[in-house]
Amino acid sequence: PGCRQLVVRCHSRARHEFRAVTALHALSQYGGSRAPPVARPHLLIEDPAPLGQPFFVSDFVEGNLFFDAAFTDAPDQVHVVGTQSPRMGSMSMKPARAAPAVRTALQNALVDMAAALHTINLADAPGLAPDGEQLGGSLFSLTEISSQVYRASSKRAREESRLASAMERLQSWLPSALPAGDQELACIVHGDLHAHHFIFKPTAAEIAPEIVAVCGWEDWAVGHPGADLAMLALPYVVPGTLITKHQGFGMPPARAALGLPSLEAFLERYVEQGGPPSVREHFEYYMAHACFRVAAAMSCRPDPTLDELNFAAQMAGAGVGCAQRYEKR
Repeated sequence: PGCRQLVVRCHSRARHEFRAVTALHALSQYGGSRAPPVARPHLLIEDPAPLGQPFFVSDFVEGNLFFDAAFTDAPDQVHVVGTQSPRMGSMSMKPARAAPAVRTALQNALVDMAAALHTINLADAPGLAPDGEQLGGSLFSLTEISSQVYRASSKRAREESRLASAMERLQSWLPSALPAGDQELACIVHGDLHAHHFIFKPTAAEIAPEIVAVCGWEDWAVGHPGADLAMLALPYVVPGTLITKHQGFGMPPARAALGLPSLEAFLERYVEQGGPPSVREHFEYYMAHACFRVAAAMSCRPDPTLDELNFAAQMAGAGVGCAQRYEKR
C-alpha cells in the first residue's frame, strides 16, 4: 500500500515508443484533445547494458484486457493487467460474462478511440512531428516493406502454392490500385491496432465502457488511417480457424448473435466520430492491404509450422477476396 506500481518496456524500439507515449500523455492530460490515454511515462534508458536492450519505465495501469477481439466470455481470455504484454508480468483471472449489448459497446469504444487517434492535429503535438523514423506509414511504403518481407520468407513458405499464388496477385495489384490522395490523409497511426492493446476501466458501467490506456506503441508512425483501421477490422474477414490475435468473428449471423456490429456499422461509426469518409469508400482496398501485411509477416518466420503457413495462405486468400470486391464496387 502506498507504493507506485511501474512497468518496464524493454525492446529495440523503446526510444521510438517512449516518444509517442510522452507526447500522447501530454496531449491527453493537458492539451484538451481527444488523444488516446496512455500510461504516464517516467524514464528512458537508451543504454542497453542494464537489461540487454533500451527500455523505458511507465505507470502500471489496472484494467480489463481482452485478448479475443470478439469479447467472448471465455475466462482465460479476460484478465486484470497493466500495460505490459501478458508474457511480461503477473495477472489475475477475471472471468467475464459479456452480454451482446456489452460486446457492442466494447467494440464501439475501440472504433471511437481509433477515430480520436486519427484526428489528432499534428500541429498540436510537436512531439509527434514526423522525421525520417516516422515517415514509413504510407500505403505504398508499407506494401513495399511487406513485399520485401515476403520475398525474404523461407523456401517452404514460397513453395506453398495457395500462399504463393495469392501473395503474387496482391503484390502486383496493391500498387496499381492505390487510392488517389493516399499521402493527403497522413495522420498519427498506432501500427498494430488490436483489441488486446486497449485497457478498459474495470469499474466502468457495462453499457459505457471506458478505455483507460492504449498500449503497444512501438510501431507508431505518421501514416494512413485506412491501413491502421483495417488492422482493427481484420476479424471481419479473417478465417477463425486458428487462435491468434487475428482470430475472425465468423459469419454475419454469428457476429450478430455475439452483439458485434456489422462492418458497415463499424465504418459508419468511425466516420461519425470524425474519421475521414474516404476511408469507408476504399475500405476493401485497405483490408486487402492488411491481409497482405499479416500474411507476409506470418510466412517470413524462420521455420513456419504447417498451421502458420495455412493461416498465412487463408489471410492472403482473404486479401484477394477483398481486392476482387474493391474492383467490383
